[in-house]
Amino acid sequence: MNVNRWVIIFTIGTFCFLIAICGLGIVIINPPGQVLDSSHYQITMLAAPVMTPQVDYLVYKTPTPEFSNEAIDTKGITINTVVQIFNTDGAGLRLREGPGIMLPVKFIALDSELYEVSAGPEEADGYIWWYLMSPYDENRSGWAASNYLTIIEQNQ
Repeated sequence: MNVNRWVIIFTIGTFCFLIAICGLGIVIINPPGQVLDSSHYQITMLAAPVMTPQVDYLVYKTPTPEFSNEAIDTKGITINTVVQIFNTDGAGLRLREGPGIMLPVKFIALDSELYEVSAGPEEADGYIWWYLMSPYDENRSGWAASNYLTIIEQNQ
């Protein structure tokens, strides 16, 4: 293949000419030493995304309260009673930081676990709430709705 040297020279010359024109255009639009007016620019700071822990075991059915407006029915539960978690269909019972369904969940108590009642009763959100403490771990404590508690008879 025989390429004419004049074609190569013309191509290189044209390229250099276009580069020079672009550079000249930049200098004309914004001469060196001129500061751009940034008063019409607006900077918007966006918050970085935060990693939220995915806790799948907290998404379970919300029980329907079986509470009447009559006197509080404690179902025989009193302070120092030992109770067992039951009837959660394997979902467990949310023990919360306080009595009420909108308060944060501390942990999930599983069916058949035993707890000692140390405070209550408190009425909130259509439920009777008791403060439960694990006899084996003080960190496993919180407020639980009585609908999912049953009394364990102790031999004395």
